[in-house]
Amino acid sequence: MVPLPPVVMPDPLMNEKSDGYEWYEWFVCHGRRFRETNDLIVNTFEELEPTTLKSLSSALLHQIQLGTHPTPTNHGFLIKFPIEKKAGKGRGDKIDMAEPRLVFLPIPVVGHLKSTLELAKRLLEKQPCFSISVLLMHLPIPFKDSTIDSYVQSVAASNPRIHFVHLPLIDFPLENNHSPEVFVSLYIEKHRPHVKEALEKTPSSSSPPTRVSALIMDLFSTTIIDVGKELGIPTYLYFTSGAATLGLTLYLPTLHVKIPCEFKDFEGEVEVPGMLPLPLMAMPEPVMNKKKDRYECIVYHGRRSREADGLIVNTFADLEPTVIKSVT
Repeated sequence: MVPLPPVVMPDPLMNEKSDGYEWYEWFVCHGRRFRETNDLIVNTFEELEPTTLKSLSSALLHQIQLGTHPTPTNHGFLIKFPIEKKAGKGRGDKIDMAEPRLVFLPIPVVGHLKSTLELAKRLLEKQPCFSISVLLMHLPIPFKDSTIDSYVQSVAASNPRIHFVHLPLIDFPLENNHSPEVFVSLYIEKHRPHVKEALEKTPSSSSPPTRVSALIMDLFSTTIIDVGKELGIPTYLYFTSGAATLGLTLYLPTLHVKIPCEFKDFEGEVEVPGMLPLPLMAMPEPVMNKKKDRYECIVYHGRRSREADGLIVNTFADLEPTVIKSVT
């Protein structure tokens, strides 16, 4: 469909918080449950709404002639949805009718947390047919940011479809020789059993019943990809920076082989797909010393990022078109 101005939106959808009968919620509920049926039959014809019919289903559209003459007004369309099934213990298969739930695992640092929760809110604005759980890790007291708790409370109060799950505080030795990147990565890795337990409990402990459809994590959480694979949950990495930094991070393992010396000793500019040649002064400081643990950490995450089912990057196509194309 072409973009709809608010003036043409149906009146029952224009007030999400009506004091009377909850028309908006009624439509959202039925819009969600329509896809649980085997098929839909719509009273239209292809010449009138071809693009809408195509967008409704990636499966075959079956044309049914309802009258004696093959005129446009005598046609309906049977729209077949792909139905998600799981094995049942009885006869045949059981259709999974649970509501889809997205689970986010942000880094417990205010900049990353806010960006991740803004993404969650935008997703709900665009598609309110699922719910969201956010697994919250808590940094040790010396590193705890007091603004995080108040921010989380504010988001929870204003967004009832976003649920927060507080993971247990782990016993993690504080090593002064760790860089911030290594510290965060190791700290997140220690949460693997708690993340797995939370993912297993999330569907059964919610009302109405839900199923975890995706796990969305920060770049420094690549070790948790293994948990998603073990549980059969698609995993996605959310990169809070732009596509250029993502492209460099993904290509860094290749650069590590192509340029064995330190970047500061390299003669010339660094070439990264989709980007103009980078002068050495434009290279991020954490990668300028290969003997540091932070460099090895970023190379590791750049390599493991490709094991995720997908990447989400905080940018838009018109700003970084060539980098986005090279990454995909």
